[in-house]
Amino acid sequence: MIEWNLPLLEISKASSHEKSVRHGHPSTLHLWWARRPLASSRATILAALLKLPQSEFDQIALLQFISDISPWSIVKTPHHTMIERGRKLIQAQWHSHPPKLLDPFSGGGSIPLEALRLGCETYASDLNPMAVLISKATLEWPQKLGSPELADFVAYWADRVQQQVKKELNRFYPTDQNGNIPIGYLWARTFPCANPQCNHDIPLIKHFWLARTKTRRIAYKPIMNHDLDTPLSFVIQEDQTIDFDPSEGTIARSTVRCLFCQQVISSNTIREYAKEGKLGQRMTIVILRNPSKAKKIYRLATKRDVEVYQETVSFLTEKLHNDEQFYDLVPNERLPPKGTLGFSVQNYGLLRWKDLFNERQLLALIYFLKEIKSSSSSIQHWLNKNHPDGQQIDVNLAQVIITYLAIILGRLTDKCSNLVIYNVYGEKIEHVFGRTALPMTWDYVELNVFSGANGDWSKQTEWVLRYLQNNSWKAPSNVIVEQASATKLDHPDDYFDAVITDPPYYDNVPYSDLSDFFYVWFKRAVGDIFPQLFSTPLTPKNLEIVANKGRQDNPKEFFETMLTKAFHEFFRVLKPNGIAIFVYAHKSTSGWETMLEALIQAGFSITSSWPIHTEMKTRLRARTSAALASSIYLVCRKGEQRSEGYLREIIAEVEKNIFTHLKRFWSDGIRGGDFFISAIGPGMEIFSRYRTILKYSGEQVPISDQLLQIRKISTSFLFRILTDIPQNAVIDETGQFYLAYRWTYGESTVDYGEVQKLAQAYGIDLKHHSRTDGFVQISGSQVTIKSALERSTINTQSHHLVDLMHQAALAWKSNDKEILSQLFDSAIKPVRNIFGPFCQAVAECLPPHNQEKQLLEGLLVSQFLRV
Repeated sequence: MIEWNLPLLEISKASSHEKSVRHGHPSTLHLWWARRPLASSRATILAALLKLPQSEFDQIALLQFISDISPWSIVKTPHHTMIERGRKLIQAQWHSHPPKLLDPFSGGGSIPLEALRLGCETYASDLNPMAVLISKATLEWPQKLGSPELADFVAYWADRVQQQVKKELNRFYPTDQNGNIPIGYLWARTFPCANPQCNHDIPLIKHFWLARTKTRRIAYKPIMNHDLDTPLSFVIQEDQTIDFDPSEGTIARSTVRCLFCQQVISSNTIREYAKEGKLGQRMTIVILRNPSKAKKIYRLATKRDVEVYQETVSFLTEKLHNDEQFYDLVPNERLPPKGTLGFSVQNYGLLRWKDLFNERQLLALIYFLKEIKSSSSSIQHWLNKNHPDGQQIDVNLAQVIITYLAIILGRLTDKCSNLVIYNVYGEKIEHVFGRTALPMTWDYVELNVFSGANGDWSKQTEWVLRYLQNNSWKAPSNVIVEQASATKLDHPDDYFDAVITDPPYYDNVPYSDLSDFFYVWFKRAVGDIFPQLFSTPLTPKNLEIVANKGRQDNPKEFFETMLTKAFHEFFRVLKPNGIAIFVYAHKSTSGWETMLEALIQAGFSITSSWPIHTEMKTRLRARTSAALASSIYLVCRKGEQRSEGYLREIIAEVEKNIFTHLKRFWSDGIRGGDFFISAIGPGMEIFSRYRTILKYSGEQVPISDQLLQIRKISTSFLFRILTDIPQNAVIDETGQFYLAYRWTYGESTVDYGEVQKLAQAYGIDLKHHSRTDGFVQISGSQVTIKSALERSTINTQSHHLVDLMHQAALAWKSNDKEILSQLFDSAIKPVRNIFGPFCQAVAECLPPHNQEKQLLEGLLVSQFLRV
C-alpha cells in the first residue's frame, strides 16, 4: 500500500499535533531525544504491511482507514476499535504468522510501540542502555502485564518512597509562617569585579524578570550600596511600579557588566576564574505557592533561607564523610572532555556529573535513590503477601516497580539541576534538556522536591502513572527489547518481514554523552537488576554511530563507515520480499549523500518516498534557522539492482517522476526547504534502480551529482509554479537563484555548503555575487542573502532581475519617481513582462512584516507596475 499512496495531509496533521500532547504519551514517561511521532509510525507501518487492494473502492477505503487511525485520540486510551480493526487487517493478510518487524535504532521506542500495537512480532534494539531501559518500560512491561494494576503498584510505592524521604529532609524546605510553600529558589552564580577599585561581588543574572505574562509583570530590581561590607540588595516591583529595564541583566554572551562600576569583564576572564572553582553563588528570590491561591508568590531570599541551605550543606558534608555507602551514591563520574558536541559546562569548572547539582539538590536526589534501592526486598515481600497472582508473568514485578521508581527519579533529576532556568513567561520551572545540549546556565532555579507543584516528586510520579494507565493493554504478540549495535545484529539472514527505523544524522544529537546525565543515577538505582545494561562506567561510545570530533580523529569518515555497515546488516536480515523504511530529516545534502550511498551500496532500491510533516511550526529552531519541518520516509526493497545505467538515458524518467510527485507534495502543503528535500526520494527511486550511474564517457556519476541533478529538476519545477511567467520567457539564473533561496530559506542565514549546492543548480558563483555591490553576504561558513535595504551599493549597469528589482524598490521607498521612470523606460523595459510576476513571487516568499516584502508590495500597486 505504501508504495502506491499515503494520506499525507492527515498523517502530517496528526504528527504535528502530537508534539503538543502531554498526558499519557510515551515522551512523558522519560526523556529521549528526537522521537518519531506515533502517528506517522503507526500509519506507515500499517501501510507498509498491507497489500494494495485490487478494486479502486477498496483502495480508497484503505487510504481513508490509514487516515482515520492516525490521530492521537485513537491511542490515548487502550483498546480503541480502530486499533482492533488494524490488527485484524494485518492478521488477515499475514494469517497465523504475525509479521516480524525490527527497529535497530529504537531510541525512545515510538516505532516498535506502534508495531506491537498493530500485532507485529516486534524487535527493538539500541546500543544505548538508557534507550533500551526506556523502551522496556514503554513497550514491554505494561503490555506484558496488560493490567492497570501496575500503575496502582507504582503509585503506592512512589508515595511510600516520598514519605520516607520527606521524614528525613522536609526540614530543609521550610514552609513560611503564613503558610506559603516554597516551590523553588532562584540562584545566581557570583563573580568578583576585576576592578581593584570596586571588588564587589557581581551576580551573574541574564535578566531581572520574575513574571512577564499577559496579566502581570514582576521584577526584582538591584539596589547598589557602595559600602563593601553591604552586599547588593534587591527590591521586588510589580506592573506600573517597575522603574528600570528588567531585561538588561549583568551577563550577556558570557560578558559581565559590573552593576557598581560598570566595568565590563570578558568571557575569558570568567572562564579562567570558574576553572579554578572560584565562582560563588547567591540565593536571590524564593518562589512560593499558597494552597488557597492560584497565582505564584515571590519574595526576597532572607537570612533564614540562607541559613537553612547552609544547614543542608553541613548535613550533606557529614553524610559524605561518615557514610561510605552514601558516598558511593554520588555521581562522581567525569563529564565528557571539553569540546564534546553539545557541551560547554566544562569550560566553567563543572567537570563531574555531581557538579550539575547544588548541595540541596544532590542531597535530595541521593536520598530518593537510597530509598528506592532499600525498598527492593519490601516490595517483593508486599507483593508476595498482597498480590501473589502478580508474579504469574515472565517478568519480575518487584524489579519492574523498582525500575519505574528509578524512572521517576530520572525525571526528577531533569528538573533538579543547577542548569534549570525559570520560565518567566509561563511562571514555571523548566528542565535541563530544553534542547539537545548542556550549555552553561548562570542563574538557575532550585526546585523544592516536596512542594506539591509541577516538577516535584509527586508530580513526576503522576506523569509516569498517566502513561501506565493509558498503555496497560495486553500485547497481541511478542516483543523483544535488547541492547545491540546496528552494525552487528544477532539475527539470522532473511529473518524480518520489515525493517523500519530512524537512523542517526551525523552530529545532530550526541545521544550517549547526553544520556550519561541519567545513566549515572540509573546505574546506581537498578544496575544490580540489569547488570548487562549497566556494566560500563558510562554509556558505551566506541560503536555509537555519531560523528563526534571529541572522540574521533575523522568524525565524518567514522560516521559514514559505520552507517554503511549498519545498512548492510539491515539488508542481510531482511527477507527477499521484505520491506524497509528509513526515516530521514537532515537538512544537509551531505547527510543525504552519506545515507543514500550507504543504502544503495547495501543493495537497497527506493520504491517510494513520502514527506511527512512531523514538527511543530513554533519550535525554537524553526523560528531561527532553516530547519526542516518534514521527515522523509524512504520505502525500500531488496529487489535486484541493474548493474549500470546511463544518465542521459534515464534523466527524462527522473524528471517525470520528480514532477509527478512534486505536484502532489505542493498540493499537500510541503514548502520551503522541505520541498527540495522531498524531491530526493522520487529522484532516487529511479537512480537507485542501478548500482552505478554512468556518463557516456564511462565516467561514474557520484551520489552528489545525482542529488545535483535532482535539485536542478526541482528548482525548475519550483520556478514554473511560483511565477506566472510565459513559458517562452527567459529568466536569468541570478533571478531564479534569488527566488529559490527566498522561497526555501526566507530570511534565514544558512550554511555555506547548502547554499552552494542551490547556487550550483543555477550555475551561480556565490563569491562573485558577494562583492561590495552584490546581494550575497558570506560570513565564515554562513551565507545571508541581502535585501534591497541591506545592500550598500548596487551596480546600476546590471540587467540582472535581482539588481533591477532592488533598484526599483529603493527608488519607490524614497519616492523618487524620476529614477523609477528611467528604470521602467530603459533597463526594465525589455523584461517588463516578467519583472512584475518576479517581484510578486519574491514578495510571496517572504514573511509578514518583512521590509523587503512591504517595499515590493508597494511597488506592485504603484502606477509604474500594476499586476
